[in-house]
Amino acid sequence: MLAKARAAVEWCRHASEHARNIGGKPWSYVLIPHDAITASATLDALLAAFRTETPCRGTLKTREAVTEHEKMEFWQALGRLYDSSLALQRASEALQKISEGHEKRLDRLEVVQQWLAEKERARETGEQA
Repeated sequence: MLAKARAAVEWCRHASEHARNIGGKPWSYVLIPHDAITASATLDALLAAFRTETPCRGTLKTREAVTEHEKMEFWQALGRLYDSSLALQRASEALQKISEGHEKRLDRLEVVQQWLAEKERARETGEQA
């Protein structure tokens, strides 16, 4: 978990550098324990409690060891997230195929419309001549 947090801190450092170059706001990584999230918790309070001294510096606040139950909950949540990601990927691929089919039909429709317009112009020209 700490390796992932370090990678996130590094990502934030790069994102902050890029944001600084384009006039954006700095990014920061805050590791908030799941049990700190409550209905009454505000974002400001959570940030005050768990933000490190310097954004994206790599210092992480630690807490007591993770229980086996928490580990199991984490892996189950990660599995659900993975399953959801796969479902979204499949849905996205299906929508892409549908979109390509519609584009092909639109191409054919434009050709037919152009042919009908030309035929109508020829008929009108033939009638007027």
